[in-house]
Amino acid sequence: MTNQRENFWLVLVLLGAGFLMMFGFIFMILLSFSGIESELAGDEGIGIIEITGPIDGSKKVMKTLREFEHNDKVKAIIVRVDSPGGSVGPSQEIYSELLRLRDIKPVVVSMGSLAASGGYYIAAGAKYIFANPGTITGSIGVIIQTTYLKELMKTIKITPKTYKSGKHKDILSPFRESTESDDNIINTMITDVYEQFLDAIAVGRNLDKEQVRPIADGRILTGKQALDNKLVDELGSFNDAIRYVAKNNDLGDEPKLIYPKKETLTYIEKMLESSVKGVVSGVESETKAAIELKMEQ
Repeated sequence: MTNQRENFWLVLVLLGAGFLMMFGFIFMILLSFSGIESELAGDEGIGIIEITGPIDGSKKVMKTLREFEHNDKVKAIIVRVDSPGGSVGPSQEIYSELLRLRDIKPVVVSMGSLAASGGYYIAAGAKYIFANPGTITGSIGVIIQTTYLKELMKTIKITPKTYKSGKHKDILSPFRESTESDDNIINTMITDVYEQFLDAIAVGRNLDKEQVRPIADGRILTGKQALDNKLVDELGSFNDAIRYVAKNNDLGDEPKLIYPKKETLTYIEKMLESSVKGVVSGVESETKAAIELKMEQ
């Protein structure tokens, strides 16, 4: 009889705990939807996107741009760029999306301390660009680097073996010297991407391509020099960009700034993500070269 009573209370406690967990889960979902509804029901404002650090992907930025495009409360978009550049593909994707979106909603770029190479590539897609007088920008060019390790491998008595389907499959390999044919292929590819960069600036800034070429030799420029060369439209801070957008879109003196929702990760997920990224980054940097639009630091 005692065991039956204990089992009864145990089952009751477990059921109660289950109901509490289910209630808590439902409550969190309702709270989440409530937050979304309150945000959508808020005042009209300016969507803010921040692009900081090396550009190695475009997924999050593209997702936010789509959300801002379809959110009627977002009347204009400011893209805050503080980046030395990075991979070609993501830079081109974001540039193209800004170029398309600026015909739908006002798109303004505000440059921080650094908006060079791929960072400038992205900025060129905006309708209007602000830079601080001392912003480091420009660095219009393409770079690809690799490291020759054959002599080092000899020293530590390691002999790499490569199997390949074609003579150029291991192009840029650190384990062999490049051939004249390799160099011609790489230089042709770099020239092609470089011309794409110039074309993008010419279209985005409404400039003649040959007008850009003299300063598109990889040199870095201050914001003031960029203004003199028509690469930016106005000298000013992030707050100046906000005031400009607010004034031109009737959003008042204190416009609402709408930031994308931050994705939340558990502590364990953050640890795993950080570890995986660290390993992948280390392996990539040691084993392959990538064609990039970045300012060397």
